[in-house]
Amino acid sequence: MNILTSLKKTAVWITLVCFIITITGCVTTPETIQKKYDVGLPNADRNGFALTIDEQSNANQASNIFNSSPNNDKPLMYDPDRKKEAKQLKKQLAAVTKKYKNKKQKLTATESQEVTDASLPFVNYMIAVEQSQKGLLVVPPGERRSITMGAFFMDKKFSAPTKDEKFHLIKTDSILPSKLQPVYQDMMKYAQNHQDEANREDLQGIVWVIREVANQHNVNGKLALSDHQMEILSKASPNAVNALLGYQQSIQSAAQEVKATDDALNELGSIIGKVANAYNIPLSKNAAKSAIQGDFSGAATQVTNATVTKLGGYQFANLFNTVTQDTARNDVRTTMANIQKTPVTGVTSPNGEYTLLAPKVAARTSSPHGGASDALVEISNTSESPYSFDTAQYVAQSQRQVQRLGFYPNQIGEGINAFDYGMASSFLAK
Repeated sequence: MNILTSLKKTAVWITLVCFIITITGCVTTPETIQKKYDVGLPNADRNGFALTIDEQSNANQASNIFNSSPNNDKPLMYDPDRKKEAKQLKKQLAAVTKKYKNKKQKLTATESQEVTDASLPFVNYMIAVEQSQKGLLVVPPGERRSITMGAFFMDKKFSAPTKDEKFHLIKTDSILPSKLQPVYQDMMKYAQNHQDEANREDLQGIVWVIREVANQHNVNGKLALSDHQMEILSKASPNAVNALLGYQQSIQSAAQEVKATDDALNELGSIIGKVANAYNIPLSKNAAKSAIQGDFSGAATQVTNATVTKLGGYQFANLFNTVTQDTARNDVRTTMANIQKTPVTGVTSPNGEYTLLAPKVAARTSSPHGGASDALVEISNTSESPYSFDTAQYVAQSQRQVQRLGFYPNQIGEGINAFDYGMASSFLAK
C-alpha cells in the first residue's frame, strides 16, 4: 500500500469515526421514545418482589418510627370511641363557645389560642371524615390511625395472600401508567360505594382489563367485558374507553417509531459498512450500527412486549369483545379459583410490612383475613404536621410471590360513621 492510499484510508477512517460520534448524539433511544409517548412501567412484572437496599433501609426506619411512642401530651383529634376523652373534649368546646360567643372585642392572642386548642380536635376529625370520602386518611400529628380497605387482585398470576400476609406499600404508578391512573382511581371510588359481591366480580374483571392494557398481556386478542361491565366503566369513569384506547395507540405509535429508527440505523449502518469495505476498513454493517447506538433492537423491547418487527396490539375499533354477564363473572371465578390453588413461595424480608411514607410517618400493612377480602393499613404520624394518605396512590406488595392488592377505603379506625358531624359544626359556627 503506497503512502497516498494509506493516507486516504486513514482520512476515511477518521471521517467515519467522527461521523459515528456525531450521529450517536443525535439518535433517539428507545427510552426517549418511551418517555415521549408516556408508556412503559418501571416495576410492571418483575419476577421477584424482594425489597431493594433502599427499600429495606426505609422499612427498618419505618419500623423504628411505628414502634416508638408518639410524643403527644393532649388529644389532637376527636374520637367518638374514646368515650371519656370525647366527653371531655365536648365539654371544653362548649365552655369556650359559651365564654367567647358574646364578646364584641377582638380576641387576644391567648384567647385565640384557647379557642384553637378546643376546636382543633373536631376540625381534624371533620377533615378526616371528609377526606375519607375521597379515599384519603388524615392522620393528625402525634397520632396513629388505621384504615380497613376492600381489596382487588392486581395480577392474574401469583398465589393469593394468606391470613396475616405482610405487605410493603409501593406507588401505584409503578404498575399502572399515568394515562390509566384516572380510570383506576375512578373504579376504586365506584367500588367504595358498590360493595356487593356481584359488583366485586365485575369490578375485579375490569381491574384486570386495565392491567392487561398496561402490560400488553393480550396483544393478539381482544379484552372480554360484558355489557354490564362496560356500563360500569362508563358510569364510574366516562372517559375510560378513550383512555384505554389512547394508551394502546400510544404503545403502537411508540413501537412504530422504534421500528422506524431501527430501520434507519440499519440503512445507515449498511452505508457506513459499504464505505468501510471499499477502503478495506474492518467495520461491518452491524458493527457500525452498534457503534452508533448499541443493540437498539434489543432495547426496543423495553417500549413494548411486541417486537419492533411485529407491532401486534389491539384493533382500535375492536378493543373489547362483548361477552355475557354470566361468562364474564364465571371467568373471574375460574381465575380466582386457580389463584387460590397456586402455592405460596418466597419469604418476607425483616420489617417487610413497614413502609416509610414521609419523614417521621410510617405504615404497617397486612391482610387480616387473606385472599382479596381486605387489607389493613396502620399509619403512625410522629411528625408535627397532619399527614394525608391517598389509598389510590399505593398498592400493597408482599416480598413473597403473592398477589399485589389494589384497594379502596372501607372504614377509618372504629366508629368513623358514628361521628355527629352536625354537633361539631354547630359548635364551631357559634
